[in-house]
Amino acid sequence: MIAAREYIKNWHENCSFFSRKIMSTRILVLDDVKLIRWSLKEMLTREGCEVDAASSLEEAMGLASANSYGLIFADLEVSGERGRSFFDDLLSRQRGAKLIILSALTKDQVELKLGDLDIFSIIEKPFRSEDIRAAAMRGLSENGGPAGK
Repeated sequence: MIAAREYIKNWHENCSFFSRKIMSTRILVLDDVKLIRWSLKEMLTREGCEVDAASSLEEAMGLASANSYGLIFADLEVSGERGRSFFDDLLSRQRGAKLIILSALTKDQVELKLGDLDIFSIIEKPFRSEDIRAAAMRGLSENGGPAGK
């Protein structure tokens, strides 16, 4: 019984920490699949985030030029042949942002393709909402708070 109370207490503390951190964070979602963009935007908006969604590299760069983001969820395949150079450009415009790659490739394949790019997390598709929330929570807690607003 005591263990259950402690678990619930810790869960509530984590939820309230996440809510405070995420409410002041702006997130960019880049994916060419409309349903995935919509799902991520809805989920993160419900958590209190301000979320911008882009379906193309050009749209993402436009948003990155006009806004500051704490987290970036990006589908690797959208970058196509530009891959590494696109993410280098994006991160140079978003200093301090955490890059979370979404991909149908394995983690090893993504790392091989992107080399030593500063990737915060890799989430393999198909993903679960818990994977997205966990990556967002880690991204916010590791740097003591949001990088962008």
